[in-house]
Amino acid sequence: MAIYEFLCNLAMNLVAAIIYTMTFGLLGPFPFLILWLIDFCWYWKDGKKRTLRDNFAKVAVVNIA
Repeated sequence: MAIYEFLCNLAMNLVAAIIYTMTFGLLGPFPFLILWLIDFCWYWKDGKKRTLRDNFAKVAVVNIA
């Protein structure tokens, strides 16, 4: 789980950093915020209650309650 969290966050931050660099920093912190919001809102969009990171890593969310 630690590797999953580290690698997924690293990948998302790299994408945001590339967007930030390509726009010469004119967007400020918005690429990071937008990617975080997309990941957060994906939970509500997905019928299986998985975030965008879970979909990329093919994680199965199991409710044992």
